[in-house]
Amino acid sequence: MSGAEPLRQRALVVVPSKAERERACRELVTSGYDTVGFSDCANASAWLEEETPVVAIVVADASRDCQAFLGELRERGTEIEQR
Repeated sequence: MSGAEPLRQRALVVVPSKAERERACRELVTSGYDTVGFSDCANASAWLEEETPVVAIVVADASRDCQAFLGELRERGTEIEQR
């Protein structure tokens, strides 16, 4: 298929604040990523069952859900920026 744009790499943003989440997504789009954002680790974990992001920006609390989520990202080799 000529003229088709290459697939962009996927980035994940998990930030409780909508304004902060949207800002982080814009930063990643500017860097060339397709982004998806969630407000919490539980919802992001459900998405992670089907996808693996190349990079992730995560504001995580100390809950078991978030720690397990971060562990899964690490196992998959996702580059993580914890804020």
